Amino acid sequence: MLSLTRSATISGVDAIPIEVQVQISPGLPSFQIVGMPDAAIAESRERVRAAFKSTGMSLPAERVTVNLAPAHVRKSGTGLDLPIALGIMVANGTIPQALFDDYLVVGELSLDGKIRAVSGMIAIANRAREMKLNMAGAPLGRLGQFVMTPYAELTSLMQVRELAETGLIPQNGDGVLDAGDARDAHADLLEIVDQEAAVRALTIAAVGRHNILMIGEPGTGKTMLARRLPGILGAMDIDEIVTVAQIHSILDPHYEPTAARPFRSPHHSATAAGIIGGGTPVRPGEVSLAHNGVLFLDELPEFAPSVLQMLRQPLEDHRVTIVRSKETATMPAHFQLVAAANPCPCGFYGSTHKECSCTMQTISRYRNRIGGPLLDRIDITIPVTRPSTERLTRHRGTHTTEEVRATVAESMRFREARMAEGPVTGALTERIACSQFSGAAARFLEDAGESLKLSGRSLAKTVALARTIADIEHADEVTVEHVAEALNYRGASDYE
Repeated sequence: MLSLTRSATISGVDAIPIEVQVQISPGLPSFQIVGMPDAAIAESRERVRAAFKSTGMSLPAERVTVNLAPAHVRKSGTGLDLPIALGIMVANGTIPQALFDDYLVVGELSLDGKIRAVSGMIAIANRAREMKLNMAGAPLGRLGQFVMTPYAELTSLMQVRELAETGLIPQNGDGVLDAGDARDAHADLLEIVDQEAAVRALTIAAVGRHNILMIGEPGTGKTMLARRLPGILGAMDIDEIVTVAQIHSILDPHYEPTAARPFRSPHHSATAAGIIGGGTPVRPGEVSLAHNGVLFLDELPEFAPSVLQMLRQPLEDHRVTIVRSKETATMPAHFQLVAAANPCPCGFYGSTHKECSCTMQTISRYRNRIGGPLLDRIDITIPVTRPSTERLTRHRGTHTTEEVRATVAESMRFREARMAEGPVTGALTERIACSQFSGAAARFLEDAGESLKLSGRSLAKTVALARTIADIEHADEVTVEHVAEALNYRGASDYE
C-alpha cells in the first residue's frame, strides 16, 4: 500500500515543501529511506522503530520504502520523523489517509513515542499557509502565537492513534505580543557618564539607521554605548517580530519571541559562515540573526579582513544570498552595524594617561585590516574618550534611554511625514534636492567634498546624515550647520 504525507525541510530561512511517500510491499523485512536524506534523516529509521515499539506498535514485517520527493532536493533535519511514522501508519492501515490530507506535518520523535518541536517551525507554518494547508506538529509554547495558520498540536504517536476516530482539532495563534516586553530589555543610558557627544551620535544613528564606528582606548565605554542602542530604537512591530522569530527559530526551536530588537555581538574569531551564513545545509549567520536590530562588532580590526569585506554586500542590499552547487538561499539582513575599535593594537595611541608601545608601522597595519571599502559604508565615526575618575565616581548620565527613545520616535515621525511622497533616491543632485538643502548648504557640501576628496558614496551618505540631523531638529531645510556636523562624523578619525 502507498501513502503520502506533506512536510517541509529548511533551506536558509525558508521552508521547501516535501512529499513523504511510503510504500509497504512484499519481501524481506527492510526499511529504506531514499531522496537525498542527510544523516539525521537516515537515522530516522531507528527513532521511528523505537517510537513504534514504545507505543505498542511494530514496523511491518515487509519491505518499507520511504521516498522524499522531489528526489533532487537535499533534505535535512529531524522534522521528517513524524511524517515518516504517519506514512507507515497510513500504509499499514493503523490510521486513515484522510486524517492528514489537509495538513503539513513536521516533528521529531523521541524513543518513547513523544513528539518534539524542531527548528524552523514558523518558516514551515508560513509555507503551509501559502499552500493553503493546516499544520500539525509538537506543542510550540509561546512561539505558537506567531504561527498564522491553523495548527494541531500533537504530543505522541499514541495520541495520533486515538485521533484516528475523533479527528484533529486545529487552533490559531493570536499573533499578539505586548510591545512593552522591550522596555527593560536593555541597560539604561543613565549609566553612561560624560559621553554627551557619543550619546548625540547614537541618537542620530538611531533616527537614520546609520552605521557607526566608535574608536577609543580600552575601558572608555564603547561596548556600554553599543548595548544601549537597541533600547533607543524602541520595540519592533508585530510584522518585524514575526520575521525575527522566523529567522531565530531556524537555529533554536525553543526561541522565545520578544519585541526587543536583536543585539548580536559575535566574537572576532567568528568565521565567514558564522557571520554571513552558510554551511550544509545553509543556515543564517549573524547578519541575518541581527535583522531588524543591531550587529555589534567589538575589536573590529581583530576580525579576519576577508570576513569584514563580506559585510559590504549585506550593508548595501540588506540581504544575503548563499549559492551552493545544489542549493541557493536568500536571507534577510537589514541590520544596523555598530563597531568598536582601539586606536592601535595596545589600545593607547593618543592616550593622555598611558604611553603607547606600538610602532607607526604596526598601527598602520592594524588599521588597514578594516579596509577602505567597509569604512566608506560606515556613516558615523566618533572618538570615545575616557571620563575622569571624579566624573565616574560622583556623577551619572544626563539622559535616560526612555528620554532618548522618545526623541528618536518624534524625529522618526517628522521624518516619515517629510518622506510621505517617497524615499530619497536617484542621482546625488536629486538626493540633495529631495533632502531640501539650502543653497548655502549645497555649496558648502560641494566645496567640502572637493577639498576632502570624498567619494560618491561618501557624499551620498553625508547628504543622508545631514538630513537626519535636520530631522532631529524638526527643520524643513538642511543648513550649513547640519552639513558641517555630518562631515565631522564622516571624518572624525584618521582610520579612513
